[in-house]
Amino acid sequence: MADVAATAGVAAAGAAAATSDLTADAAPGTQRIPGDTLMALHPESRRDPALWARLQAFALDDPSSALSFSKRLARENGWSSSHTHRVVLEYRRFLYLCRVAGHACSPSDAVDQAWHLHLVYTRSYWDDLCGKVLGTPLHHGPTHGGRAEREKHDAMYVRTLDSYHRELGEDPPADIWPPSAVRFGHDLAFVRVNRRDYALVPRSPRALIALATRSLQDAATRLVGRARRLVSRGHARLEVAMGSDRSASRRSLVVLAAIVALLAFATCGDSAPTAPVAPAPAPLPVIRFGIALSLTGPRTQEALAVRHGLELWATTTNDKTPAGLNVGGTRHRVELVFRDDEGNPATARRQIRALVQEDGIHLLFTPYSSDVTMEASLEAEALGALMVGRGSSDALFDRGLVNLYSVVTPSNRYASNALAMLAKQGAKTIAIVHDDSHFATEMVGGLERDARALSMSIATYQPFRAGSFIGDPVVVAVQAAAADVIVCVCYAADGLNLLRVLRSPTLRPKALIVTIGPALPGFAELAGGAAEHVLCPVQWDPAMPYANPDAEAWFGSARAFAQAYTSRYGYEPGYHAAEAAAGAFVLASAIEAAGTTKVDEVRAALRRVDLQSFYGPIRFDARGRNLAKPMGVIQIQNGARVLVADGDGKVNGLVFPLPALPDANAGSGS
Repeated sequence: MADVAATAGVAAAGAAAATSDLTADAAPGTQRIPGDTLMALHPESRRDPALWARLQAFALDDPSSALSFSKRLARENGWSSSHTHRVVLEYRRFLYLCRVAGHACSPSDAVDQAWHLHLVYTRSYWDDLCGKVLGTPLHHGPTHGGRAEREKHDAMYVRTLDSYHRELGEDPPADIWPPSAVRFGHDLAFVRVNRRDYALVPRSPRALIALATRSLQDAATRLVGRARRLVSRGHARLEVAMGSDRSASRRSLVVLAAIVALLAFATCGDSAPTAPVAPAPAPLPVIRFGIALSLTGPRTQEALAVRHGLELWATTTNDKTPAGLNVGGTRHRVELVFRDDEGNPATARRQIRALVQEDGIHLLFTPYSSDVTMEASLEAEALGALMVGRGSSDALFDRGLVNLYSVVTPSNRYASNALAMLAKQGAKTIAIVHDDSHFATEMVGGLERDARALSMSIATYQPFRAGSFIGDPVVVAVQAAAADVIVCVCYAADGLNLLRVLRSPTLRPKALIVTIGPALPGFAELAGGAAEHVLCPVQWDPAMPYANPDAEAWFGSARAFAQAYTSRYGYEPGYHAAEAAAGAFVLASAIEAAGTTKVDEVRAALRRVDLQSFYGPIRFDARGRNLAKPMGVIQIQNGARVLVADGDGKVNGLVFPLPALPDANAGSGS
């Protein structure tokens, strides 16, 4: 095999990983696909979708390690978990470019940190990544120094940026892939520093003043907090508190003294008169919103869509004219703070606590999945924080919470329009295959209710544990039931595995419904022909006739939101992105209506919400559910999502009954 030449420069870091089970020679239809295979399947997959799927399935983080790859990368570079997640995604994209660009590629400094770190884990890098995922060695070629080398690497980097745009269909993010002048200028000044030996102080006078202010505030906060704790324990003398925190205070004063000296140095020097500079406009105050989200774990594709929807809302809010939110007559910028819940309810609860207690944020968006939201919302309620967004499980709202609001249609109504549409086509019997999540349990209850109302019967139930679908027993049972309609209730990764065994010559239902997955970008492409003519209930679709009558409102219409999203991310959104942006939109609307960010007053404004939006009607009942919005239905036709039933139940373009697949495209049943 020929080597793939790639180049790099500067620093280092270290890390871990398990191998992917989706190898270069994996037979389609026979491999189980991990959840993170489905992450970010959009423009990257166009030239070599199989390679991109393997790269996404490749696990960089070892779940059994207390210090995982991502955590070590964040720690050694001083990055937030959300920024680290983005760098890791860009590292995967860089690896993809090394294989498809047709020339030597040069990484940005941030991507190089991830690459250096991965190289430390030799078995993961050489045996698993190069041997099984890339199918060829990928060597790291550092610069030899000198002007000629500098010019060579500069040219490689510029060419890599061009290939990024050509191959991935979008511009690289500038904060991770800066221009060449920064990459081989400013970024070369990085050095390793032990922060126990040195205090880090910025050069900018404005930044120095800000740091000095924070140092004083930190010192005062520590002293006052210590005094309060001692007084509460019966210590009456404030000087005891001040004396016992002497070392922390001394550190703050040392930092402050250094700042003052550097500030004096930075502002002195040449005393020649300079031209007056117009003062910069005062920055807008900031409102911070927090979310615990699956940046890693089994549901990263769904979570990535949620993240993109929120980021589009934040960017649109800050860039519109006038900018930001109008809170009591003052414009405010918005800022998003992400914490990784790893798709784990207990982790989500800890991250919510950190968002409130450490980050000081009381305006939260819901995590992805009802199981995770179940725990996260309890923590938010206990801490007095509002949580708005998505959450389809009715059980979320049966616990007497006052701070949880969801814009989505409840899960027990998910398939109502789909079953009604199929009943009109003559379907009589249903086979249900479902996982054990809260979402699935409640949707199955709704299917039973709707089937009775439509005089349909349920022929069989086939449950399985989420994330561990095994095909053969289900195929045998569903085949024996010979139902007109098969309904698969599960998340995207299991849905992909289900499709690969259910689209078999031995199974010939009149309709096949699969939840969640077919609505996500890239799902149909990864499933291949197995997804063709599959139905999926959807909360939202760009073709829905939803619009906000206020022309100045965010996005305006479903189509306008889709256009803005596609322009930013290079692919058309599914409903996960739309419902995330809608949750942010309604919380922002409540803040503006209340004229404050105080939780009690914003909650009261949420209870009064009754509006039309790009996402559809939003009106909360006394429990915090949005019962005003119905579900639509899409069908995969020629590999594309097609809206065949809108929210009002109007059917257009449905392909029924389900056509047989050619044998070559059918799943193996393994």
